[in-house]
Parts: sequence; structure tokens; C-alpha cells
Amino acid sequence: QALGGALGGLAGPRLRLKMITNRGVKVFPDGLPETFCTDHWRCRFVPEGGRAIAFAAVIDLLSEHFPSETRISQPRGGFVAWIQLPKGVNALQLYLEARDQGILISPGELFSSNKNKYQRSIRLTYSQPWTTEREAAIRRLGELASKQLNKS
Repeated sequence: QALGGALGGLAGPRLRLKMITNRGVKVFPDGLPETFCTDHWRCRFVPEGGRAIAFAAVIDLLSEHFPSETRISQPRGGFVAWIQLPKGVNALQLYLEARDQGILISPGELFSSNKNKYQRSIRLTYSQPWTTEREAAIRRLGELASKQLNKS
């Protein structure tokens, strides 16, 4: 409970710590003490007063603003979308351009030991409260991807 209290205080006013797990075993709230000796911690925060967004809404937003050849998938049990960009769009370049504008995404290359794999893929997290700023960032990402595609 002490760990949950400490981490919950770090979340800020817009998020609430819902759960901590360690290798899939619940630690907080009301977890078992023996889980503290393993090494794979995951904290789940939920919006406090903000509105969450459903995956269907993310698909609609991405479909509206990204090139038409973009493919979107959602792994089970999470708040991330995997986005495969069309040929002619480089995920690392998109990450760099987006980062320069204060938009953070994860290029797919981070998730493979083969640097040539997932060069057209990005991971987008949507677990934070949804705001008009986030919607604007999705629109801007789509513009940046389309710009790369038009240059190729």
C-alpha cells in the first residue's frame, strides 16, 4: 500500500493510480508481499476528470488524418495502437519531425533487435485523458506522414 501511495502521488491531479502489477500479479491495491521481489513492474493510471478515448475513436481520427494506405491494429489488453505507415513514410523520420513539434510517438524500430524491421511502423499510446491538444497532435502527425509520402 505504501508503494501505491507514493506512486499515486506522482501522477498529478489529472491521473489516478488504479493498479500496480508485477509479472501479471496484482501488487496494489491489496497485493501480496511476495510479489515485491520480482522485476517487471507495470502501473496503470486512469484519467481523473478527463475523458478517456475508445479505440474506435482513435481509428476514426487516424483514418481521417493519415494517408489512406495506413493500417492500424490494437494489441489485446492495452491502450496503444500500432500504425503501419504506407511505403514512402519512414517512422524514425516521422518521430524526429514530430518530436521537434512537441509530439511524442514511438518508432517501431525500438521494438525489434533488427533495425531494418518496423521502419514504417509507429506505436501510439492513448491512455492519457483525451484533449483537443491530443486531437490536434494526431492531425499534425497525419500531415507530417502525408508530406513524407508526397515527397517519395
